[in-house]
Amino acid sequence: KAEKRAQKRKLEEEEEAKVLAKTMMSKKGTRLYGRMQHGIELKQAKVAKLERKRRDLDKLEKLQRRRQDIVTKNHKPEGGQTMLKAKLDRLKSERKAIEGDYKNTGGSMKKRRKK
Repeated sequence: KAEKRAQKRKLEEEEEAKVLAKTMMSKKGTRLYGRMQHGIELKQAKVAKLERKRRDLDKLEKLQRRRQDIVTKNHKPEGGQTMLKAKLDRLKSERKAIEGDYKNTGGSMKKRRKK
């Protein structure tokens, strides 16, 4: 809190010093100073506008990359199946192979109901 107060006080003193200096200037100097400040404000406004545009473009680009990633995840490879469908088929075939191996031992993999 003390630091904020000190900063606030310092800003007020600087502003007061500017006002006093401006009152001591001639009319010509005051007008020139005003024009200079106006030019600086315009430049700062342009910079702020360009930075805002850059942020917006970055957000849009990031969103497009995210959409592209989603599209490629669901993209069907040459087999005509999505990655998830191919994984499901692979797991089913692996399970059938395990069942076949287990049947040869004489047991059953099916769950029995409790009576």
